[in-house]
Amino acid sequence: MLELPKSTQRFSRRVALQGLGVSLTLPWLKSLASAAPMNGSEKVQPPTRFVTTFFPLGVNTRQWGAKGDGEKLTFEATLKPLESVKQRVTVLEGLVHPHLKSLHSHAGKVAAVLTGEPGGRDGNRSGISIDQLIANEIGGRTEFRSLALGISPAQTGRGFYDSSISWRGPDKPLAKEVDPRGAFNMLFGDPSWLKRDKSVLDFVLQQAKLLNGRLSAQDQHTLAEYFDGIRELELRINRLEQGRSEWKQEAESQSPVRFHPEDPEGAGEFVDFALFAPENFREHTRLMLDLLVLAFRMDKTRIATFMFDSYGPKYMDFSFIPGVIGQWHALSHHNNTASSMHQYHQINHWHVTQFAWLLEKLDDVREGDGTLLDNTLVLLTSDMWDGNVHNCIQYPLILGGNAGGRIRTGRNLSVKDGSMSRLFLSLADLMGAPLKRFKEATDNYNSELMG
Repeated sequence: MLELPKSTQRFSRRVALQGLGVSLTLPWLKSLASAAPMNGSEKVQPPTRFVTTFFPLGVNTRQWGAKGDGEKLTFEATLKPLESVKQRVTVLEGLVHPHLKSLHSHAGKVAAVLTGEPGGRDGNRSGISIDQLIANEIGGRTEFRSLALGISPAQTGRGFYDSSISWRGPDKPLAKEVDPRGAFNMLFGDPSWLKRDKSVLDFVLQQAKLLNGRLSAQDQHTLAEYFDGIRELELRINRLEQGRSEWKQEAESQSPVRFHPEDPEGAGEFVDFALFAPENFREHTRLMLDLLVLAFRMDKTRIATFMFDSYGPKYMDFSFIPGVIGQWHALSHHNNTASSMHQYHQINHWHVTQFAWLLEKLDDVREGDGTLLDNTLVLLTSDMWDGNVHNCIQYPLILGGNAGGRIRTGRNLSVKDGSMSRLFLSLADLMGAPLKRFKEATDNYNSELMG
């Protein structure tokens, strides 16, 4: 007789189906959560997650921004993709690391976004980032204390500091996983034995059928949709790999060094998949965002970072966007030329579109009495304000989700002489990892965010 894993028999809130090395953690299911033993007044509710998404080179400031509140909230041209989720976001203005306002040039800015300390500039070695401070408090509750995902590989030399926004401390960046196959396999256990003509679902199918009889009709639907989504990801990854046969030989010849995302020793060297096949950049990006959503659904981690690109000598080819030609970095130095400014805006618009798409994907996932987006904080930012002059007088910032109803969304929130560090203290507090201080800040923006 087939038996479910012992954790399932105890009705744990997170069930992991096991099969020949595969570990498939199920999404949050109310049927199991409500049956789990609780202590005292403990409430049955999903956890809160936090992810920072990042793109370099700043924004076309003339077309970035928002005004109003609620139904009167309106967006400037670059933020128009947020219309579909306008009541689920907060556009933040005026926040900056005060001691970094005078920073010019690119050096040090990427590392400084979440740490408040420039890395690779004037001998500065950066510091610990807010996501890792939160992970120090709650990271032990999940298999991965945090995840770092991205599109572009890490760089060497000075570029070491321009390749990561997530830092465990000076000179200790988290290695980004940029390969969809690598990220998928990481979520499901050791894949070394896995035959590519079989689905990961094939190895847990019997257990899944046995479990299904213990679930409510709604949870059965959720589980079926979850399995369908996993299978779709497998097929999309296969298609992406099959379409890249020409560059795979070149990639393999480079013998990239690969680090596990939890390896604290270095940034690692990865093949730059997107640069070999720019026409696949859109699918590569969305596959990685889908895998981020899956990691949260599986509760593999509650803290993550996602980099659309790093600062460096190579940038993605955005010629697939109608009307965009030329190099992204060069376009950010638009010198107020109308054509360059418009193309710069178009690239910013593309990134905001992907951010909105991520929010929609999170909002499509039912979880408890709400959605996965309800239980997530999703930050979008860059390493500077105006890419034309490299200034840091404020950061472009959008916050999606409301951390279980604790943030009033659907508005533009402007803070005069605002502090990024105070925002970080709020995010840590909302994640259940309160901090007494971050850089110059000892107080948070909870009252402003709750509005």
